Amino acid sequence: MNFSISSFRLLLFGLGTGFSLTIALFFGSSEFVVRKKVIPNENFLDHLKLLQAGVPKAIVLGDSYLANGFIGAPGYLNLAYPANNIHDIKYEFDKIRDLSRLQVVVLQASPALLKTNESSRSSRALDNVGYHLHEYLGFYSLLPNFRPYLINYLKMAARGKRFSRKTELNEFGAQIHDSVMSPSSLGFSLEVQQAVARTVPRRSRDQNSKAYREFVERLAEESISVYLVVPPTSEYYLEQAGEMSGYAECSAFFRQLSSQTGFPLLDYSGSFTDPLLYHSCDHLNREGAVRFTDDLIATIEKSQSLVENPYHE
Repeated sequence: MNFSISSFRLLLFGLGTGFSLTIALFFGSSEFVVRKKVIPNENFLDHLKLLQAGVPKAIVLGDSYLANGFIGAPGYLNLAYPANNIHDIKYEFDKIRDLSRLQVVVLQASPALLKTNESSRSSRALDNVGYHLHEYLGFYSLLPNFRPYLINYLKMAARGKRFSRKTELNEFGAQIHDSVMSPSSLGFSLEVQQAVARTVPRRSRDQNSKAYREFVERLAEESISVYLVVPPTSEYYLEQAGEMSGYAECSAFFRQLSSQTGFPLLDYSGSFTDPLLYHSCDHLNREGAVRFTDDLIATIEKSQSLVENPYHE
């Protein structure tokens, strides 16, 4: 049998394409995609069962720091990333079909929360593409609008791009986020870029603050307990990331919001301040995040006297 190199390449391409289509169909199932979530590989099946059963007792909205810490916390569903500004949060929260069983919402003060999206829509779109791919390669995120990124990544894999370790996947996503490379050069179509751009509203900080306050008031109307969290941080990290002013501004806004609404403020700004504790963007430093989150969960559970989520097996 004459099996040439070109035939072998064609076979690999066919296998890659078939795998891409299988994944696309799998992620397109309406029964499968039931909620927005960011969940880690090791807890994939547990979180999937929880999501298929219904709304959990608590959801977490904020930044990737809380997403890291809530890994494996029964009954707590992460909506933390990339829904980390108010318009992302409202858009994703509106997709939740049934609030009747939801008891708690945890909101984290994040440097990104009140951002004005001052950059151009195209560069912001590229920024989001990088973040979403970075998240997908490190985590499982079962969202319909994640499918284009997955499919494009699989197309790249079919063309011979391979990653041997999770760290390489994360580095690849970080390169997309940090660079000004054209999405098309990385396998992303112009349509994907434009689709992401259309989801990014341009708002002032005053509009963002007003929208966030209205969102919290909506939760109160639904008799949902809200916990406003000022997370631990590291000045070193914030200075390196250029987020010192954004963190301070959002923390002050949360303190004001707590006094206006009566929702409890859980202020961890002076706690767990290891030099690299807050730097969880690479999803590798989980120890500090878990220590902080364990304490936060204990505080919430004590004040709520929440029963164990019956939908979590």
